[in-house]
Amino acid sequence: MKKILIIFGAFGALGRGVSKTLLSRDFTKCYLFDMNVDSLNQENVLVYPTDKIDENSITNAFAKIPVEKDAHYFLFSSIGGYTGGKEIDATELSDLEEMLDKNLRTNFLILKKFIKIVKQSLGGGICFTSALTGLTPTKEHSVYGLTKSSLNYLIQTAALEGREFNLSVNGIAPSVLDTPANRTWMSEQELKNALKPEEIGDLVYDLFKNFFFISGNIITLLYRFDDNKNNK
Repeated sequence: MKKILIIFGAFGALGRGVSKTLLSRDFTKCYLFDMNVDSLNQENVLVYPTDKIDENSITNAFAKIPVEKDAHYFLFSSIGGYTGGKEIDATELSDLEEMLDKNLRTNFLILKKFIKIVKQSLGGGICFTSALTGLTPTKEHSVYGLTKSSLNYLIQTAALEGREFNLSVNGIAPSVLDTPANRTWMSEQELKNALKPEEIGDLVYDLFKNFFFISGNIITLLYRFDDNKNNK
């Protein structure tokens, strides 16, 4: 059975780790998209740069992916943005517009194009990157949280519609990630408890592997146990 993998945001802090894990799995062909890309010496992996993430660039990206009726398709998106630290009356309309573009509009367009492929194939799954703030209101994170919350609604609505054509739709909502940028301020203990992007890739693969019965979930990733801790 053919299994086609698509990743948007494949070389960001989260996307790079998830991509590393997924590319080691049993996908027939892999298509990676990002604004800044690395060359990968894998025969079944195609890497494409995108100038910017808008409707034209997403349309052009999907034009590079052949539709095969006898294949399953799987897509992971790490596309998103963050802003915070300001109360509502100090938040600019431009902040809201930026978060709408990065967290909602772009992923809506990706989902829309992906559905058109899945409807012509055997089915598949898609996983988006949400955030804990989209599930729990947090001061000084209004526009970030509301756009992630809107993404959650989109995910769960698409999961209902996807039942008609074998499409699973889920999201992950991680807390602090173990990334080079976060390592500059995290304590040793915080680093041990930070989420590992490669391990999140394992979770995403499990969602894809079991797409035929896991759908409509926003999976919260609150905390990583320190698996090297000595139990007393």
